[in-house]
Amino acid sequence: MGRKAKPTALKELAGNPGKRALPKDEPRPDIGLPEKPKGLTKIASDEWDRLAPQLDKIGLLTKIDRTAFIAYCECLSDYYAAQEHIKKYGRVQKVNGLFKKNPSVQMKNDSLRLMRQYLIEFGLTPSARTRVASQMSSDPRQLVLPGTDKESVDPNKPKMPEGPFSDESYFDFAVRH
Repeated sequence: MGRKAKPTALKELAGNPGKRALPKDEPRPDIGLPEKPKGLTKIASDEWDRLAPQLDKIGLLTKIDRTAFIAYCECLSDYYAAQEHIKKYGRVQKVNGLFKKNPSVQMKNDSLRLMRQYLIEFGLTPSARTRVASQMSSDPRQLVLPGTDKESVDPNKPKMPEGPFSDESYFDFAVRH
């Protein structure tokens, strides 16, 4: 098994740096923003609202990507829930006189691992951002990727933390705002 193929949309945004012929028979899903599902957690819903329109604008999120994008958003929510539990109870807990790792530490690590996989699938890792950003500098359809947004669209709406690696948990942020 070799490296996963990069989506053609990402290759096109990066200017096809390998100069290899792009696949002509690649399936082209229906373009358009997938419908936001009901029942997302608050954090997942906020991430959907923040990122989905931008990915749709440049063709990296289509209607058939809905399930994968839901999974990414819910992984982010799970990360913040685990982080909040760890802040409240610590990384280590005493159980029957023995010190054991808080199960939320594993949940947090699992969420990060899964989020990373989804971010790679959607071209949202730092290396993908570098390749795409150099090609989009003159493009008016600028993509704002995680950790790069300057301000919220609504100046009255408080900004979320920059991402899962920020020092401030979403829950602390939400309580203050």
